[in-house]
Amino acid sequence: MRLLLAATVASTFTAIITILYPAHASEADASLVKYGEYLAIAADCSGCHNSATKGLMAGGLALHSPMGDIFAPNITPDKKTGIGSWSEKQFADALRRGISPTRGSLYPAMPYTAYNGLIDKDIHALYSYFMLGVPAIENASKETHLPFPFFRIALPVWNYFYNRPYKIKVRKSFPQLERGRYLVDHLAHCSTCHTPRNFMLAERQDAYLGGGKVWPWTAPNITPSEQGIGEWTTKDIRLFLTEGHNQYAVAGGDMGLTVQQSLSHLTDDDIYSIALYLKSIPAYTNSPDLDKDPPKKASLSQPVTELQFNTEQQLDDQSLDGSRLYQAACSSCHGVYGEGSQDGEHPSLWTNDTIRMKQPDNLINIISYGVHYRGLDQEHAMPGFVAKLNSAQIASLTNYVRNEFSGQSSQVTAEYVKKLSLYENNDYFIIKYVKIIIILAIMCLASLITSVLFWIRRKGG
Repeated sequence: MRLLLAATVASTFTAIITILYPAHASEADASLVKYGEYLAIAADCSGCHNSATKGLMAGGLALHSPMGDIFAPNITPDKKTGIGSWSEKQFADALRRGISPTRGSLYPAMPYTAYNGLIDKDIHALYSYFMLGVPAIENASKETHLPFPFFRIALPVWNYFYNRPYKIKVRKSFPQLERGRYLVDHLAHCSTCHTPRNFMLAERQDAYLGGGKVWPWTAPNITPSEQGIGEWTTKDIRLFLTEGHNQYAVAGGDMGLTVQQSLSHLTDDDIYSIALYLKSIPAYTNSPDLDKDPPKKASLSQPVTELQFNTEQQLDDQSLDGSRLYQAACSSCHGVYGEGSQDGEHPSLWTNDTIRMKQPDNLINIISYGVHYRGLDQEHAMPGFVAKLNSAQIASLTNYVRNEFSGQSSQVTAEYVKKLSLYENNDYFIIKYVKIIIILAIMCLASLITSVLFWIRRKGG
């Protein structure tokens, strides 16, 4: 009763202030919208919902998944095609529960399993930003239609079991750690990509931030283990989050865009909180991602003097000699010995986590498509070679780089490179055996119908 009375008094007081002092109310709204914009940046909403042709939050982007393409909806305040007609409660339900008043159950490509930990204050600020700070754009994005058994009708069952976020115990007496946990677990939804998933495509609670799959990339282990970022200092983490690279790694694919559109815009305090929290969580060591002991710098297996030749000619021919391909495509930036540039812009390949990863996917993708993003201070770019090298050459170059600079016995094939480019590398049970699941479902349904008919006939007889 007291809470109800307090809420009534507060709302009445706010209304009076708005009438008597509209300028102050406007300033409060502007401040709230600005804070909501910061939260939307931290949550990287634009990463999925921006439209290259229509504009901010207008939707339409196809998010590739092993089940098929999932299309991001329009989340501008347009009342016809966006969320302009949504109440704040409906907005909160979409964020926390994955339930849209217009589309029904949302696919968990929308990270509502992370957003359900957002506090009411932040939900209110986000709602204010989307309704008052984002221009309304009429753009009807394409509807998502995934094949059986991935229909929306099954999502409430999935949510019942898996939309219950696990919580990592932190020392609440340290507010900076708690702030880091809130950012990592909820706003920035790091576990959505960096936690491996079970056979039902839900995050594995026993492998928190231990490395996941974001087709066709591998999101590495980011716990403080030897297989993860145990070697990284908080300074290394802060540099990676703001600039997209450090002495160990370069942000490729969607991570590069996340740095550009989200992380590089966070405050220094928030970045430090994230770094501090990542160094404090339990180390996950049962990860196949990284070798434990990177090799020390050593001589290449083939003398450099034998590798001088015309670069363009080498890239144009069909050579499968990995060492020559490396000198043609990579040595001008990374050095003939893989030592990198002195300013660190072009990283050393001897300590690079991407090369040390047992899964070659990220290295293949970087060689194929390059790296393109903007950090806090400057643009970062590496050209892709998919237009100049065929699949066999990319495989050969990948094997050379991994063999020489990480000591692995790499045996990537041209077929594997092709499959990766087609998003065909999937080992999840429900994806791998979807046809068998469909057949079993049909058999169960047929058996159920037969049993019901038999029961009706027997009862009637």
